[in-house]
Amino acid sequence: MTKFVKQMGDKMDYHVAMDTEEGFMAENWMKAANQNGIPAAFLVQAGKVIWIGHPMSLEPSLKEVAAGKFDIGKAKQRAAAQQKVEAFFEKATKGGDEAELAKEGKELEALDKELGGILPGDEKFDAQEILKQAKFQSAMQAYQKAVFAGKDDAEVAKLEAAAKAVAPKEMDFDAIKKQLQQYASRAKGGQDAQTIFDKYTAAVGENGDKEKAADLAKQLGDLKLTDPQLLNEMAWTILTDDTIKQRDLPLATKLAKAGVDASEAKEPAVLDTYAHALFDSGKVAEAVEFQKKAVAACEDADMKSELSDTLKKYQAAADKAKP
Repeated sequence: MTKFVKQMGDKMDYHVAMDTEEGFMAENWMKAANQNGIPAAFLVQAGKVIWIGHPMSLEPSLKEVAAGKFDIGKAKQRAAAQQKVEAFFEKATKGGDEAELAKEGKELEALDKELGGILPGDEKFDAQEILKQAKFQSAMQAYQKAVFAGKDDAEVAKLEAAAKAVAPKEMDFDAIKKQLQQYASRAKGGQDAQTIFDKYTAAVGENGDKEKAADLAKQLGDLKLTDPQLLNEMAWTILTDDTIKQRDLPLATKLAKAGVDASEAKEPAVLDTYAHALFDSGKVAEAVEFQKKAVAACEDADMKSELSDTLKKYQAAADKAKP
């Protein structure tokens, strides 16, 4: 987890906590409260859990508690109603009976009025709007699945038209389509790269094959990957993994540099990996240059301290090499 957070860099600039190895929170809080998904918030008062729900729904209850007006009975009713809304939405996305959905929708609208709101904030429950959202989500899921699975053009076009027909008017569907195609292309490239890289790490392991490793290294270098996290992970593995017995520094450097370029030299973990590759290749002055960039780009105090320690190591080596 620590390595993953570091690699994410500024994209994960918030506190990250983990459960115990025994799963204390999962067992004693989530499972005990019948919570199957995250995020989930618990409101505790005087040692008692008085509210459980999505964090976005927490503020109204907090205000009521602070004002001494919190009604635990109504909170339970609202929580039960929210589960009904979720079931209603899921049923709609799966193409449930329209007559049944219309009936359930009216019942939920009446319950929304009775409870003074079911949904987070001041949003009024509108059954027709929920049904529209469900229909669009279902159509988009089918379209996305076809794009990522590489289905034939005719099938993709048919599903695209179906999704576009029920898309919200204010949505820029063409922009979403372009982004989806980019993600699908990147995912396909990532899958291919991972398959090749797994074979490569085996070929440079304890009982590896140098010729096979060289061929696989060429394949990796020719992929022209643009995912900085994937490039960084592969480069870091080549540089540091103990199972690798034949370290290909030129390949690690090439992958790391591609990661720097893909991230526009803004990710400290990616810059750190490239500096590591340069240092191990004997290019100490360049390693110092890029490690300085990694330190400058880092905003996390703990990570910045680690990067600075590495920079001192590189600088000491650079000073020692001076005539």
